[in-house]
Amino acid sequence: MKTLLTLFLSFSLVSLTPLMAQNLQVQAEKETRDMASRLNLNEGEYLKLKKLNLERLEKIAALAQLREQDNRYLDLRLDQIEEQYAANMFNTLNTKQYSAFVEYRKEQPYTYAGLTMKNNTVAQTKE
Repeated sequence: MKTLLTLFLSFSLVSLTPLMAQNLQVQAEKETRDMASRLNLNEGEYLKLKKLNLERLEKIAALAQLREQDNRYLDLRLDQIEEQYAANMFNTLNTKQYSAFVEYRKEQPYTYAGLTMKNNTVAQTKE
């Protein structure tokens, strides 16, 4: 019975993984389209940005799976992910585009693990 339950759980997790990956793809594409229009990107820059956005979202999704871990560790890892993302953006964009990126990020709410924070206030997101 225990083996059957384990088999069922592993099958359900395997079947959900492509769904989550597809959602991340859609989210990355949506975010990239919005950023591309604000940053005036060409096609090559758009593709690089989409890749960076997808990598960032995948790392955050993997981190979200570790909710039972220490909150300080999660915050530290999230900060590292965001710092690496900003560094990649700095290296990818020209000066004018990077300035527009910084302004874009200021307007975006901070979202992680079901919480949204804008202007130093935290509220549960509605799903």
